Amino acid sequence: MFFFVGLCFASWAARIPDIQAKFDLSEGELGTMLLFLPLGSLFGLPLAGWAVHQFGSRRVIMVGSFAYAMTLPLIGFSPTILFLIPVLITYGLLGNVMNISLNTQALDLEDQMGKSILASFHGLWSTAGFVGAGLGAG
Repeated sequence: MFFFVGLCFASWAARIPDIQAKFDLSEGELGTMLLFLPLGSLFGLPLAGWAVHQFGSRRVIMVGSFAYAMTLPLIGFSPTILFLIPVLITYGLLGNVMNISLNTQALDLEDQMGKSILASFHGLWSTAGFVGAGLGAG
């Protein structure tokens, strides 16, 4: 799942120049658009904590991974900037929900195994970034 989330993020990052061209955004306008992702992340922090506590990290990951991936096409097919803004907020929110849920799950597994494995999971996320960038370039 770390690889999957990293691949989704890299897929978005590789498409940023396309979004800029599609809406003919200046550098400043693009920067403003990109601020909606961390805004969504801020909303995702309390939501993730609540959801993991209520439903468990596994369930949140299962639902969140589907929602996170389904948000990607909405970014690409956004017909207007006014449509794109809430999609980017949602994408940022879901990204943070996934990050918190995945790390919670990984830390639980680490406790069960009795050894440090979290860095390996983060390595999978980074590897997915290279793969996603390559796919985006292609």
